[in-house]
Amino acid sequence: MVIAFANNKGGTGKSTLTTVFLEILKGQGKKVLIIDCDSQCNLTTTFLPEDVENTLADTILNKEIVPYTVEDYDIVPSSPTLEIIQLQMSINEVDIDVLDKAIEPHKDNYDYILIDCPPSDGNLQQVAIYASDVCICPINSTVHAIEGALNVKSRINDFQKSIKFLPVRNNFDFREKFPKEVSQKCEEIFPEIAKTIIKRRVDFAEAMEYGVQGSTEINVVNDLIAEING
Repeated sequence: MVIAFANNKGGTGKSTLTTVFLEILKGQGKKVLIIDCDSQCNLTTTFLPEDVENTLADTILNKEIVPYTVEDYDIVPSSPTLEIIQLQMSINEVDIDVLDKAIEPHKDNYDYILIDCPPSDGNLQQVAIYASDVCICPINSTVHAIEGALNVKSRINDFQKSIKFLPVRNNFDFREKFPKEVSQKCEEIFPEIAKTIIKRRVDFAEAMEYGVQGSTEINVVNDLIAEING
């Protein structure tokens, strides 16, 4: 299964959720590949600090992915040159299925392929979403995040391809009034919204560091994974 994490709005928790999914799925014994599609390279610098020869920029140019093995998972790293590739893709006609085709020969090697998308509606995000079976769209308690999610949903509809769109309320603090209003608005706008809600008190960093299996932090994402597979 290929899962993209996307929202046109930055700061909604895409990279964090990608990381948490990776750690939980690894703990379940799943074989996972992560693809860093963001030129900011947050996942790449976290998991693959040394310089590498082949990155996602090479994948776009050569239409072939070269995964790197890191402990018990694989990664296709990003690089700052993706910004240049993005400009070239904007100028030239883009093969929207370039990443989809590059992933295809590798699908049987993995249980899950996780793609961290850039926070924009550029061609890089589009090719990443097009390659996915499921697009998880994190929405934090801001109006801009809802607007970003609507843009992602519209883009998926334009593709006319079977991609499951799953908006997820992330980092919500229901002790405050505004998040409650945003949550209700999400339910009105997105009938397909995930039942699982990730609340602000959930400390993923601590849960990942100490491996707190069965904790609230882990269980909430396990519930989300169950929704995806259900």
